[in-house]
Amino acid sequence: MYIDAQIGILKRLIIVTVILGILFLFVEDKSKEHRVLSPFKQQSHLFAILETKKNNRENVVYGYLPWWSVEDVDYLQLDKLTDVAYFGVYLNSDGSFKKVIDGGINEPGYSRWVNSPKLAEFIKKAKKYNVNVSLTLVAHEDNVMDSFLECRECWKTVSKNLKAEMDKQSVTGLNLNFEYGGQTAKLKADQYVEFVDYINKEMDKYYGDSFVVTSAFADSYKGYRVSSNIEGLAKVSDGIFIMGYDFHRPQSANAGPVAPMDVIQETVEQFLQYAPPEKIILGLPYYGYNWVVENAENRSNRLEGNDSIGYSQTQIYASIVNMIAELKPQVNWDLQGQTPYFSYISPETGSIRQIHYENKESLRTKYIYAKQKNLQGVGIWALGYDGGYTELWDLLAEEFWK
Repeated sequence: MYIDAQIGILKRLIIVTVILGILFLFVEDKSKEHRVLSPFKQQSHLFAILETKKNNRENVVYGYLPWWSVEDVDYLQLDKLTDVAYFGVYLNSDGSFKKVIDGGINEPGYSRWVNSPKLAEFIKKAKKYNVNVSLTLVAHEDNVMDSFLECRECWKTVSKNLKAEMDKQSVTGLNLNFEYGGQTAKLKADQYVEFVDYINKEMDKYYGDSFVVTSAFADSYKGYRVSSNIEGLAKVSDGIFIMGYDFHRPQSANAGPVAPMDVIQETVEQFLQYAPPEKIILGLPYYGYNWVVENAENRSNRLEGNDSIGYSQTQIYASIVNMIAELKPQVNWDLQGQTPYFSYISPETGSIRQIHYENKESLRTKYIYAKQKNLQGVGIWALGYDGGYTELWDLLAEEFWK
């Protein structure tokens, strides 16, 4: 009797062990950061172990990698990113991609996508870090976008062409960067929503659960940009990347913050009237602008440039930090915009110049705000702009990975 009971207990233990072993077969190690230690999620049902998500991080950190920064990918710290969008392939109105530009030169965005060993190796490395890589479809010509959005057959063409290009690098994410030069008709914004809906469904057919993000002008809520149907885009896309920059530009009447905090807050609050926070990615600049100005006072009036005094221009973060190290200017703080700036005398022309940009502290303020608003995450334009400097990577680690 005693021996029979012991054998019965042993049999039951074996059965339980086999069942648990089978359950554990379904548990896949998705990343180094999120390792499943149990066959069941807490407060979940039995088949929760089979569920997957686009991203298992709490916040998305979404960086654009433009074709002109491919040579700088060695500086990128992939463990601080969740998504990289290669920028990009440029659209023709018939749904094909621009492969040659004026003079018979290979279009560099497409050429690097298909021919750059460095980019191909980077994409492979990114996957090892569980970073989702997307291809960006770029459309910046008004007449091209008008014709394309009105041509449903062209949508089918671009869908097939995108799949062919994405398969070359084995990526499944898609970024849509449609930018009219200015305002457009409400009809175009509605057509764009229809296109985003179509292409997202097509990508899901191809890849099961693609990640389709569309860019949007920060002032989309004010008028008729192609991205002005925010409510529609929120329903049909997986994310809206707010281009939260260029509130002052080289052509502006005066110098000023590229991404002032007060305007960023207003912008996000307006978007949240039409879209849930989990659909919004707050894109921020890794660059500034350098103006020729009347005087050294904050937000000084811009002077029209010429060959004698120089011109207002874009300046990436690494270049600005290099300049600070060389010139040692007094770096000041714009209280309203909560961003740094400084003025200096140009050694080349003798003109007064003023730079507004983002640094670790100004970006931290915006990252904290994005988390407080429970946004899907934050974005970067553009990867590589900080060169070999590491403080902005340290900030990402502090705010999103600890």
